[in-house]
Parts: sequence; C-alpha cells; structure tokens
Amino acid sequence: MLRRVMNWAGRKLLRQDTVMSQMLDARRSLMSGGGSVTIPVNEKTAMRFSAVFASVRIISETKASLPIDVFERTSGKDVEVKQHPVAALLQYEPDPDFTPMVWGEVRQAHLCLFGNTYAELEFEGRTPEVVRAIPRAPFDVEPFRGEDGKLYYRVQDQRGGVRTLDQSQMLHVPGFGFNGIVGMSVIRHFLGDTIGVGLAADKFVASFYNNSGRPSIVIEVPNMLDDQGYQRLKKGVEQQLQNPFKPLLLEHGGQLKQWSMPLAEAQLLESRKFQGEEVAARGFRLPPHVAGYLDNAKFNNIESQDRYFEKHTMRPWFIRDEQCMNKALFRRADRGRFYVKYNSDAILRGDIKTRYDAYRLALLAGWRTINEVRSLEDLEPMEGGDVLPKPAAIWGKQEANDFLSADGQATSVAGEGNQRIDPRLAALTTQTIRGLFHREAVQLKRLANKPQEFRQAVEAFYDRHTGIVQEKLGALSRSSEKLGAIAAAHRQQILDETKGASNLHEAIQRCVNQWDAAPVAESLLMNSYEELSE
Repeated sequence: MLRRVMNWAGRKLLRQDTVMSQMLDARRSLMSGGGSVTIPVNEKTAMRFSAVFASVRIISETKASLPIDVFERTSGKDVEVKQHPVAALLQYEPDPDFTPMVWGEVRQAHLCLFGNTYAELEFEGRTPEVVRAIPRAPFDVEPFRGEDGKLYYRVQDQRGGVRTLDQSQMLHVPGFGFNGIVGMSVIRHFLGDTIGVGLAADKFVASFYNNSGRPSIVIEVPNMLDDQGYQRLKKGVEQQLQNPFKPLLLEHGGQLKQWSMPLAEAQLLESRKFQGEEVAARGFRLPPHVAGYLDNAKFNNIESQDRYFEKHTMRPWFIRDEQCMNKALFRRADRGRFYVKYNSDAILRGDIKTRYDAYRLALLAGWRTINEVRSLEDLEPMEGGDVLPKPAAIWGKQEANDFLSADGQATSVAGEGNQRIDPRLAALTTQTIRGLFHREAVQLKRLANKPQEFRQAVEAFYDRHTGIVQEKLGALSRSSEKLGAIAAAHRQQILDETKGASNLHEAIQRCVNQWDAAPVAESLLMNSYEELSE
C-alpha cells in the first residue's frame, strides 16, 4: 500500500514538472554546463528546432540541386560522358520512386542528422552494372564485421525481415566519426544539450503565449478556507482566466500576486538566438547569413561568407560523396578511368553578375573559348567560336595570326586586310594620340601671340615634340622614323598654312580641325602587326 502511494505521488510530481522548470533547467545548463535538459532530443525531435531544420534543409537542397557529372580520364582534357550507365543512374533515375533531386536530398538529410547515409545497390542481372540505388533509413541498417573481417550490412525491410548485404551491395557514405567506418550523429553526440536548451526555450515561449501572455498568479488569504470556500474561490478564478477582461471578485481578504520569471532576467531572446547560432555555425558550419542570422551581415562581407559556404560547408560533403560513389558505382576495371564530380559552378547560376564576370575573365585569360562559355549557358555554338587566343600576358608576344583553337592546334584568324586589333588597345592608342594632338594645339596657339618669332618657335617646338611622340608611342613601332613622320607632317602643314596668313590663330585652328587621331592610331597598330609578322 505504501509503495503504491509513493508511486502515485511520484507521478503527480512528474506531471507538475512545468515548462518553467524546464526553462530553468535550460538556463542552468547554458550558464554552468550542468545537468542535461529533460526534453528528449533525437534526430526526429531535433527537426522541430528551427536552426536544425534550416541547416539540414539548406545543405541538403544545395547539394541535391547540383548536377553530378561523369568524366573519363584521357591523355588530354577529361571528357564528360553522357552515355555511361552511372551517368544515366545519377542524372535521370537513381530509383524509380525518386528524382535525382529528391534522391540526393534524402541521402544528405540522413547524413546530416544520423551521420551516415545508405543506398542499397541493385544490378542488371548478373552484370556489375548498377541500375538502382535505393536509399535506406540509417536506423534500418546496421554495419558489422563478419568472421572473415569484411564489412557487412544487416538491413531490416518494411515487412520486418532482415537481410545481410556485403560491401559491394551498399553505397555507404559515413560522416565524421572515430573508427572510419560508421559516422557519428551530430544530434546525439555533439548537439544534444544545445538543441535541448533551444527546444525548452521554444516550448516556454509557446506556453507563455498560449496563456495569453499572462504570468502565473498566486492568491493569498489570511485564514484557512473550508472546502466550500476553497471550491468557490477556485471556480471563480478559473472562470475569470477564461474571460480575462472581466473583473475578479476575491473573498475572505484574498490578495492577488503575480509569480513568474521576468523574461529579461532569463535572457530569453539572447538564449534562443545563441542556441540557434550555436547549432548552425558550430554544428553544421553554416555562415550566419545563410542560416538566417543577419545581425552582422554587411554588403562587404556577404560575398566572403558565400565563398566560405562553398569552400568549408559544401566542399567536404561533395568530396565524401564523390569518393564513395567512385568506389561503389563503377566496376573495378573502370575505377580510375571514370569518376563522378559535383558541378559546384552551378551554385553561381542564380548570381548572373558573378557568373558573367567569371566567363569574361576566362575568355580574356585565354583558357576558355566562346563556344565553351555558350555551352555553359545552354546556347548554340557560333561559327569561329572554338578559337582560343593566346594572351600576351601569358604566352608573350606572338605573331599577329598565331592563335590556338580549342583542340590546341594553331589556326590563322588574321590575314591581309583582316588583321585582328584588340578594340581596347585601339581605344588606348587613340586616346594617347589625341592627347599629343591637344598638346600641339595649345602650344601652337601660344606661339601665335608672337608673329615675328612664330616660324622659328614652331621649328624649335617640333624638335622637342618629336621626342615626346617617340617616347609615348615607342612600343607600337620598331622604327622611330614612322613615329617621327607624324610630328613632321603636322609641322609642315602648320608652316604651309600660316605662311602669309593675316590671322595665325585662324590658320592654326583650321589645321587642328583636320587632325583625326583614329586613323593615325589604326595605321600605327596595323604597322605594328606587320612588323611582328616580319
């Protein structure tokens, strides 16, 4: 009898374990690293915590949305293979019940939560060609060592039966662990208390607002009430709580007092934010802005955090999966010849400016052709788009007609009357020549103020100006005579036009108006190509 009474009292005490006590327990765990939170935490309950859900979803969707390509190693450039059975499996139908996106999403979610992901492999008859990769829940698979020392997998199906598969029948990707065979659950082994604190805080907030945001109350009476008075008071309080805007009448000198923990003292908002960032940043290695914490996000650091996300968050997951698929999906004879690779460049698909800047740099550097760039944008190839130029910054000065095609063979794209002039170089040369012409005009107009000394002053000016022209444009010609001819032509024109002129300023202006920098620049550039060809 005594034992039954004690059990009943214990159950009553457990039922009285309020959300407030759980919040206090969470605060103690947070501040002093004390006992574990009483809220159970596992892979399923952890997904109710927003930081865990967001982290798993972001990583899984990002990874599953990227294409997985199959390449064949060759002596030159590795070639993407479209017709290989593994390519068809990964890009079109890994399993009849899954699209590639859903297949990858499920596997990565298992990996983030349980530390392992399993896919049972089915083969085409007696051949080693994989035709299906069926995801299996991690809690239905048990890896173990056989008596022969090899790794096997005990799989429980939906009907309750148990099958044993060898290593060749399972695509197993382990996460971080200590034995190198089975990964450890981040939820159970590393983030249990952290997630428990966050769940306790969420539960407390929900309970607080379910109570209309009212704190708990205590009613004090000076004297002990009999059963009838106690029941009347209790009934009245309960009715008033259901109708919060009606007045409450207290009898027997009762006084109403509030009893609750002030939210500011509990640091509720700070605790909830800290737990979320702890899970996202330290547990799943997500940059704060990716997980939705934008307090410290600035325009000047978002780009660097995006690079961090691709390099430190996603890249380890890519490599784990690639290495395991290369080992499990290809025949032993094909290993090393074929390999799979996640196309991480697809992450930039939504950022058109960054993507186009990358294409521009690749074209200017000379390691991509126009047709290669067009193929990345699903555009048709264009005629002549397979030509790969040889930038002077990398290859040094080359012949004017010496370019490389996409296959590495030299090809001629410039001929007589069809020289290829970089428009940026033409614009720079034209601007330089235009500046020299402006200098001439300014100096000649100053000399026109002294008509008696004008012709001697013009001769002396052009003797100096010829050297300046050769200094500014010397890189465009091996011969200084061609550069000196530019200044000499202008000197002769000025002397002829001003001879016997009554108004020197008007005569000089007529000459200046005839000077056009563009033809001079084009002539110099064409001559420079001819000199290189010689």
